[in-house]
Amino acid sequence: MTDVTYNVTAAIADAIVLTSTARLERVRINANNLAQNGVRGPGTVKDVSVYDAVSAGFHSVKRFEGATYSQNASRDFWLVGTGVSSAPDALMKSYSADWIGMYIGGLYNSRFEGALAALNAGGTGSATGIEFWGEGRGNYFNIMISNANPGYGLAIYRGSSFNTIHEFYGDGAGAPDSDPGISIGGGSYSNVIDKATVKNYALGLIIGEDVAGVSHHNTVHTLRVERAPYGCVFMDRGSYSNIVGDVGGSTCINTGGPDSSHLGAVYISNRPSQTGITPPHDNRVLALAQSGTQIVPQYAVYLGPGTTGNTVNGSASSWRIAKLLNEGSTSQLGLVQLY
Repeated sequence: MTDVTYNVTAAIADAIVLTSTARLERVRINANNLAQNGVRGPGTVKDVSVYDAVSAGFHSVKRFEGATYSQNASRDFWLVGTGVSSAPDALMKSYSADWIGMYIGGLYNSRFEGALAALNAGGTGSATGIEFWGEGRGNYFNIMISNANPGYGLAIYRGSSFNTIHEFYGDGAGAPDSDPGISIGGGSYSNVIDKATVKNYALGLIIGEDVAGVSHHNTVHTLRVERAPYGCVFMDRGSYSNIVGDVGGSTCINTGGPDSSHLGAVYISNRPSQTGITPPHDNRVLALAQSGTQIVPQYAVYLGPGTTGNTVNGSASSWRIAKLLNEGSTSQLGLVQLY
């Protein structure tokens, strides 16, 4: 419900500017592709909606309460600053963002007790639900939801570190295309996801990817991936000391390995294009439960040339060629135990 509707009728930078003590409640802003930003500034918003801002629906807002909503901006929510927060019952919802639903960049020591939901990002093949496009450090997010986005569900990049996500849920169903459900790369490190569920994205979880920088010491305590045709867990681009499944296991159901660049449901190796980088080492994928009849990989688990000290344990029951192909360093194979 809204008490006031504000229609922007001429080109302006910001429809509404908030000071640090300002509070905006129960307002709908129709930016009409004329205002660069719907609401900008370090105040508090509660039950505010923004439609058709050019750059951002909400930019540099310090506190989110109630239900906040943005639709059709380049970035629906631009989260930046220190000590940004949301109330435990708050919902921050992005719908049909042109580029990134929840854009995180220059965000530090912030705490989002409520939920962030990014849905149906724009019709292009690269629009992403939630992304650390710039550095984020020391932040806590209670719940993240990223559905029907043609790009990433969640991307953590630019050396982002020491962030905690309590629970992530991503379902790519309904999008015209998709990237990995969760991608951690660009040298990001020491990030923790307590529980992650990924369905219907191209790939479940990848640590490394194709942005410069080696990612390390990231943890996903509990992972469940369903219907990901290119694989369940990927660790490439030299990633090291990452852990998946140490609390609730690594569940991979109908996750693929369709070609020579995606050989296994679990894939630990530099890809052919990632030359001159030390291969992945000392990663752990624990309590694996791999299965499926709809999507069947060539190998359940693949460890590539030069990989060392990696550990994979658990069960595997779905493959076309073999349960395991281990081409890692013969002197430091690590521990692979599959039944």
